[in-house]
Amino acid sequence: MIVGVPRESKRDEYRVAMLPVGVEELVRAGHTAVVERSAGAGSGLTDEAYARYGAELVETAAEVFARADLIVKVKEPQPPELRLIRDVVHYCVTNMPGAVGRTSTYALCNATLPYVIELASQGVEAAARRSPAIRSAVNVFAGRLVQPAVAAAFGLPCETFLAS
Repeated sequence: MIVGVPRESKRDEYRVAMLPVGVEELVRAGHTAVVERSAGAGSGLTDEAYARYGAELVETAAEVFARADLIVKVKEPQPPELRLIRDVVHYCVTNMPGAVGRTSTYALCNATLPYVIELASQGVEAAARRSPAIRSAVNVFAGRLVQPAVAAAFGLPCETFLAS
């Protein structure tokens, strides 16, 4: 699977969703990592470090979104990114405090890399069937809202995810 890491575009967001060592783990597991240039700059991570661990560096977020099957981001897609979304999996972790970019980047990446590798290796359905943590974190699947808490918060209908 091709995993894409765009530079975060939300104002005052300095974190990045994957460390260079995470790229190494993905490549070791047989996947490809496509990273937008300067994605890690706000956390003190260089393009050279990503390349050294096997990332393919690209110039724009549009290139990341066009090539990747799985997009990993710290924050939800921002308005300019919405036009780039196609039939891919977006893996975002938006509830981890980020006051100090570098420190919170390391904490975020260490906590989430196993899930990224699981999603990349197995796909969403298989990973969700095997992992209660992944299953409970899916909000939208195949264009349908499947997370009861999110549906209730917005007064929207909710469909069953992975019915037996």
